[in-house]
Amino acid sequence: MCRLFTIFLGLVFAFGSSPAVQLSLPDSTVAAGDTFYLPVITGDVSGLGVLAYEITVGFQPGILTPVWASSENTISSGWGAPVVNTNLTDRIIVVATGTTPLEGEGSLVRLQLGASGSPGSVTALDFLHAIYNEGTPPVEYDSPACSVWIEGNPVLHLHDTLTPIQEIQIYPNPANSGITLLSSHPLRAFDRFDVFNISGRRVYTAGSESMQSGQAQVTVDTSELPSGYYFVSMWMRKRNVVRPVVILK
Repeated sequence: MCRLFTIFLGLVFAFGSSPAVQLSLPDSTVAAGDTFYLPVITGDVSGLGVLAYEITVGFQPGILTPVWASSENTISSGWGAPVVNTNLTDRIIVVATGTTPLEGEGSLVRLQLGASGSPGSVTALDFLHAIYNEGTPPVEYDSPACSVWIEGNPVLHLHDTLTPIQEIQIYPNPANSGITLLSSHPLRAFDRFDVFNISGRRVYTAGSESMQSGQAQVTVDTSELPSGYYFVSMWMRKRNVVRPVVILK
């Protein structure tokens, strides 16, 4: 009897659970001062009974500004306009419900954001919260979800007393097969390093977990990168500094 009950529970779990749906955001390059739309992309939700979603996307304040969100030209357009909260400077919150389950894949909702940062600045965007219905089907996503690059040469604001993130040196520059990031502080204290090409596409990333404790330098392999202008973006406790790098082959 116990064995039959165990088999029954296993069948309920196997057939009752839903596969995770992937959510994503595309990397984007925008002009300083522009207002732009960033789509939240969903995997296929056909037949999963999705009648509601809640999404919170975070970013660095001062580089992006929350404006609004739209369901036009998305798979949720039949639900009408979503409810949007733009009261916080470092995130945008979007909630929507409908009477007809969502079908298909693609753009779920379009986030409207303002590029308020200076030219050359870049910010990562993360899903701080994302849920369909009350948790079914489950969702999954990468962290960070994407980066938004503001076109133009970096504008660096240096202060009389340099903070650890501003003391990083990059050499050689111009470089060929690799660049070294050198700091007087352990790089473990830094959240992430990203390298972007001139088009704003991220071509390299390294999180703090890849750096040894106490390590004061890290080498980035650029042997596969073509000649051109690049930017190294460094993050520490939500602060960001960008350094230009030239690759010559």
